[in-house]
Amino acid sequence: MALHPGLQARGESCPTTPADPGRRRLVAAVSLLTALWLAAQLAVGLTKVVVTWPVVAFPMFSEAREATVQRTLLARTAAGWVVVVGPADFGLTELQLLNFERRIVSDAGMVTPQADEQLARLAGAWNRAHPADPATSMTLTGVVRPLGGAAGPTRTVVWNAP
Repeated sequence: MALHPGLQARGESCPTTPADPGRRRLVAAVSLLTALWLAAQLAVGLTKVVVTWPVVAFPMFSEAREATVQRTLLARTAAGWVVVVGPADFGLTELQLLNFERRIVSDAGMVTPQADEQLARLAGAWNRAHPADPATSMTLTGVVRPLGGAAGPTRTVVWNAP
C-alpha cells in the first residue's frame, strides 16, 4: 500500500487508494445530469412556458390579474375625527391587514358576503385599542383600476360598518 509523499514525510500513515473508475463515472454522470437540469430550467424560464414544467412553471401565478384594488380604511370616531387606519393600529403587518381587507372587498372589486362581519370585527379591534375615542363607523374604500390592455373605467367600491 503506497502512502502519499506528503504524509510519508511527516510520518503519518494514512494510506491512499487509487481512484475508483466507477466512482469517477458516477460523479461525471451526476454532474452531467445537474448541468442538463439547470440548462432546462434556464430554457423554460426564458421561453416562459408555463404549462408543462413541474418546477419552474407555477400555474397558480400564470393567471394575469384583470384589476388592482387600492384600499383605504377610515374610522369616524366619537369625537368626530376621520382617521386613516393602518396595520399598526391593529398590531398587524401590511400583508396581514391586506389579506383581511380582501375578505371585505376582493381583488376583483367585489364586496364579499361576509363584508359586514369582517368590517365590524376591524371596528371592534379599533375600539378595544382606542377606548377613549372609539369608532362610531368604519369605511373601507376600494379604488378598482383595470390592468394591462383591459379597457374600462376606474370604479370605487365603498363599504361601511356601523
